[in-house]
Amino acid sequence: MAVFTRKMDELGRVVVPKELRTNMGVDDGDMIEIVGVEDGVLLRKYRPAGEVLALAEELYAALNADKTIEPSVERLIRRQMEGIIQALTLTESDKNLDAN
Repeated sequence: MAVFTRKMDELGRVVVPKELRTNMGVDDGDMIEIVGVEDGVLLRKYRPAGEVLALAEELYAALNADKTIEPSVERLIRRQMEGIIQALTLTESDKNLDAN
């Protein structure tokens, strides 16, 4: 993975190199999430909960297409989807608080 060094301006802004923006699938005007992690910051493209839910449902439908998913696996997939939705809902709430 490439390593870049950028200077932060007086307003706390940093330019994300084009190569990284392209790899992240981020275009001008797109929202990004900024997540504090133990030893730094994680940047990722913001994906609304509905978009992620649609992707999860599409994946579930594809996995269930041949009707061979065991009930225990189905429960695990559903729990994972619910966890993702809950996490995204909390993230959405944080964004609403930040906007106010």
